[in-house]
Amino acid sequence: MSREPILLVDDLTVSYPRDNGSWQPVVEGVSLTLGQGERLGLVGSSGSGKSVTALACLGLVHPPGRRTGGRVAVAGVDLATATPEELRHLRGGVVGLVFQEPASCLNPVYTIGFQLRETIRSHHGMNRLDTSTEMRRLLEQVALPVCGRIAGAYPHELSGGQLQRVLIALALAGRPQVLIADEPTSALDRLTQAEILDLLAKLTAETGISLLLVSHDLAMVRETVERVAVMYAGRIVEQGATTLIFEDPRHPYTRALLAASFHREESRHSASADIPAVGCRYAPRCPLVEPSCVHSEPPFTAVHPGRLVRCPVTAGAGHTREEPADA
Repeated sequence: MSREPILLVDDLTVSYPRDNGSWQPVVEGVSLTLGQGERLGLVGSSGSGKSVTALACLGLVHPPGRRTGGRVAVAGVDLATATPEELRHLRGGVVGLVFQEPASCLNPVYTIGFQLRETIRSHHGMNRLDTSTEMRRLLEQVALPVCGRIAGAYPHELSGGQLQRVLIALALAGRPQVLIADEPTSALDRLTQAEILDLLAKLTAETGISLLLVSHDLAMVRETVERVAVMYAGRIVEQGATTLIFEDPRHPYTRALLAASFHREESRHSASADIPAVGCRYAPRCPLVEPSCVHSEPPFTAVHPGRLVRCPVTAGAGHTREEPADA
């Protein structure tokens, strides 16, 4: 029997309240698994629900939003029944978070070294000497110089790439089993983006830490992750091995997202107010739309083991359709 994945998202729905008292889903029916040491990319254009999904993995959806359906389990602990102590351990001790705006996550009035040491002490209760040793190890791990210049600097004195490395070091301070990186390169130039992605790939390969990498740029994650899940309008529309997604994208939205990524431009297929109430959410913009797409939400089609697509047109005839609990 295989071990339970380190991260399990099963039929997750996250909603926000409407003015009339009902709830509007912004993420609906999302199922993902992340195994120990695995690297998974969650991609989609702005507004697709990627960041909300990532935050829901730690029960951190911003109020008044809340999980209104499904299950999330981290290291076998169901977030819905976790105690406050278990949640504190999961947040940082099991899962480390890396956000897209490092400057907004760091306190501008304290040095980098102070913030690292305080984070280390909060997780491990080390004495001053051991805390300093651990801080140097973390700075080395993220390829920052261990001399006093970085540790003694304030956030505004460092470059964007250096700040992102500091944020990764902070996320690693609890010695987590999983890193969730939400658009960690969006504010950086292309060269620095590549360096940060190389760092994440190296860290996960050397330490066995699992990685959930959230990005709007499908091409950017190609060399970093082993599997990709593509989101549109709050739903996953396609997922599978990275090589297959790039060599043979099946969903029309995946194809549009790839084209936008390779041309280094914002996708013109971002989710917007024209999402239909029934049927395929991409139907109003899909060049391959058929009548059946308008009348009912397409289920996942298993093209072959591990390869799933929510499109009856491109999946091909004769495949078994299913709605996997651990897609």
